[in-house]
Amino acid sequence: MRKIQIRFLLAAVLLLGSGFLLRQCLHHSDLTSDAALPAFYKLPDETSRFQFLTEHNLTPEESAPVRSCPVTIPTEEEDSSVYRMYSTLQTEQQLPLKYFCGCKGMEYTYTLPEHACVSLLLTEDGLLLAAIRYDAAEPQTLFPVIESV
Repeated sequence: MRKIQIRFLLAAVLLLGSGFLLRQCLHHSDLTSDAALPAFYKLPDETSRFQFLTEHNLTPEESAPVRSCPVTIPTEEEDSSVYRMYSTLQTEQQLPLKYFCGCKGMEYTYTLPEHACVSLLLTEDGLLLAAIRYDAAEPQTLFPVIESV
């Protein structure tokens, strides 16, 4: 009876170990494929943020002040259709928002011509986590900033 228990335990450990190794290999290949790699933009100051925007064909109005606001990034379990759309948009732009859920960040909002706005969400050290465009009259309708990655 004792031998059967030991064999059963060894088989269970072997199966669990194999499953874990397989999961790690599959997960690692997901992270290393070009499509899954997040884009890294370091925008530590206003000059670099303005340059990023102009490189993406967005020109903030110089007369409008830049609004900044500290934020805590929601977890992936956020039950809001707007946040899910926001998060999906960041993944499509290959920005690393999903890796920073629950962290603190800073959101910078710029006014563009014709009532449009652009919002950049950065870590405290300037790593770009999210970027969106929207019409001030319809802030729930979101558009990408990075058109092609």
